[in-house]
Amino acid sequence: MRYPILFGFEPEPPLIDSNYAGNIADALVVVYKTMKVNQSVTGRFYYYTGEPTSETEKIKVIAEKQNKPLVILPLWLLQTVKDVWHYVRWDPDVYTQVDLIRMALIEQTFDQTLFLETFQFNPKYSMNSTLQLLYGN
Repeated sequence: MRYPILFGFEPEPPLIDSNYAGNIADALVVVYKTMKVNQSVTGRFYYYTGEPTSETEKIKVIAEKQNKPLVILPLWLLQTVKDVWHYVRWDPDVYTQVDLIRMALIEQTFDQTLFLETFQFNPKYSMNSTLQLLYGN
């Protein structure tokens, strides 16, 4: 029992592409097989970063599966902590936990259409189903 209480935020923070490592491994195999038979797909940059998911949605699934209390805090509180922490830190050039908070407040999603269409890839696991498997009783 690492954390007795879990925290989420409302309104939900911006979406972040989330993925299960097994999907990434499957994607690499599909890319390899496709490149062996169709060289025209090489030489381009493709994004496969997973599905846009809010951290609050993920923590809700985990809290439910682990029967832990979930406290939903206002998002402005997280933004205030980030602002104060950024202001008082001693060395702004050092990467710290405040940078992790700042990253959680910025949408981090990518257009994966080119990858999904080029390689005809469909992930085996959704983020929701993966969390249920990982944190299920």
